[in-house]
Amino acid sequence: MEAAQILLILLLLSSGSGSAMAREPVRLIAGVDMGYRQDDLAWNISDTDNSPNILSELVWSDLQIVQARVSATARLFRRWEVSGYGIYGEVLSGDNRDSDYDGDDRTLEFMRSENEAGGDVSDLSISLGYRFRFTDQSVGKDLWLKPMVGYSYHKQRLRMFNGRSVLPSPSVIDGLNSSYDTQWKGKWWGVAALFEADARLHFEVFVEYHDNISYYAEADWNLRSDFAHPVSFVHRAEGQGRVGGLNLVYALSRSLSLTLAVERRLWDTTRNDQSTDTTFFTDGSALTTPLNEVRWDSTSLFLGFTYRLWPGH
Repeated sequence: MEAAQILLILLLLSSGSGSAMAREPVRLIAGVDMGYRQDDLAWNISDTDNSPNILSELVWSDLQIVQARVSATARLFRRWEVSGYGIYGEVLSGDNRDSDYDGDDRTLEFMRSENEAGGDVSDLSISLGYRFRFTDQSVGKDLWLKPMVGYSYHKQRLRMFNGRSVLPSPSVIDGLNSSYDTQWKGKWWGVAALFEADARLHFEVFVEYHDNISYYAEADWNLRSDFAHPVSFVHRAEGQGRVGGLNLVYALSRSLSLTLAVERRLWDTTRNDQSTDTTFFTDGSALTTPLNEVRWDSTSLFLGFTYRLWPGH
């Protein structure tokens, strides 16, 4: 179902109480937390005639990231919520492998380097949701379901340094300082379920589906004298993302809560006519080859606090 259709349904469901809703004040909750994150990112391209079907492949693995997040939720007219967050993280360590092949399906590897990885990441997201309340009379507990629509932007600025050639012969790569900067952006829809375990503790489970994501990346291969700089090549593609998570909230007081959150992201691009790798050369020419796929796998853990500027739910 399209995000606009979900939003229309929510508007129709809430239209009956418009006069009462208009009298409700805007309420706000703000949060800040620190977190740990591990990312893996990989992409590969084929030759212009698809032979070999994988010509070059880059893999960033075990990226250890420390990150900070700020978030806010404004509740409008009792049941509507506008939420957003921003994240910034620094890559503390990680590995990179760069491989080139002469044969299909990653065979006849003729060049490989293994390098250290670094960089930083950032994420922004905003959403609109509507809360439905269900009460289990047998236990006297509330369950809230919140369909959501939103838009998100994610960026990774990855670096390769301290390189070591493995093929065709072992050696140190002097002066390696290459970069690969990505952007993932587009709309999403999802649903969250919140359950009150007791007066102080509640937990929330959520899932998101990011459809028709626009992917764009720029690279600067600093040791390639035949490539243009600072943009040696660009990647363009469309893709999709799946996000799931669990939030635990423990009330320390009427306004202040301790939060623990875990989140998993799986993103990938789909090969089609818009999936391209365009390389720019110093003589002003350019060459476009197929971009087979880009894969991004991310796991995050957060610990922090939220401050509620109004009581209750």
